[in-house]
Amino acid sequence: MCIRDSNNRASRQSFQQAIALDEKKTVPLVWLGLAELELREKNYTEALQLGQQMKQHFPGQVFGYDIEASAYKGLGRVDDALQSAQAAIEIQKDPRRVNRLASELTTSGRIPDAIALLEAWTREQPKDVTSLSRLGMLQQHLGNDEQALKAYEKAAALSDADPILLNNMAWLYLGRDDKRAVELATRAYRAAPSRAEIVDTYGWILLQTGKPREGLAALQQALVIAPRNAEIALHVAEGLRQLGRGGEARPILERVMREHPNSDHAASARGMLAQLNR
Repeated sequence: MCIRDSNNRASRQSFQQAIALDEKKTVPLVWLGLAELELREKNYTEALQLGQQMKQHFPGQVFGYDIEASAYKGLGRVDDALQSAQAAIEIQKDPRRVNRLASELTTSGRIPDAIALLEAWTREQPKDVTSLSRLGMLQQHLGNDEQALKAYEKAAALSDADPILLNNMAWLYLGRDDKRAVELATRAYRAAPSRAEIVDTYGWILLQTGKPREGLAALQQALVIAPRNAEIALHVAEGLRQLGRGGEARPILERVMREHPNSDHAASARGMLAQLNR
């Protein structure tokens, strides 16, 4: 028997004894403690039963809905989990619950619903940087670049922007030929020089703004960090091509085609190879 199993068994017994003593149902935290223990142990059916009992014994309190949502998720009942999470927000709306529901909606493919939730929330709480950043990423994912930039810019104005936010803003500014793209990409790179996607953005923006040698060096750095990333490999190949080093680009493109067959990246690699062979 491992120590953790022994401790969990003792904790479960303590919670169960406390619940038995709570005859008037006035101490929801002991119910919550047992339910969270069951969730940690992946006893989702037991956790669900406790969540439903909490809803009955403590009406108007949010804890039962939170437990119910987590248990449904563990059981693979996505729609029920979303319904419980939505009910929890109607009782007690806060940044943690809003972002958790937005994440679950996104995972289930309901990105427009996640965006609507975050838009409504950030109108109520316009200084919630986390929610603004998430809203921007979802808008960018759908190709709504203008709306994404608005959300990002609001978030950046409220606090020191994190590298991912700076990276995403830089990418969008590049598409608008905005000089701020280089500045933000540089800041993101300096803050997170080991994040492949951030180094890639930095190198690609340098490549596209008249600094091919510096750009290629950064792109090659990104490929070292993430050697199987097809998009980064294509960027490196383009940098080599721009510098007249097509012979070095060719094996990179062939590897992309070999490792990512029938993908958009493979199609791009074939197109670049055709240009090199002319």
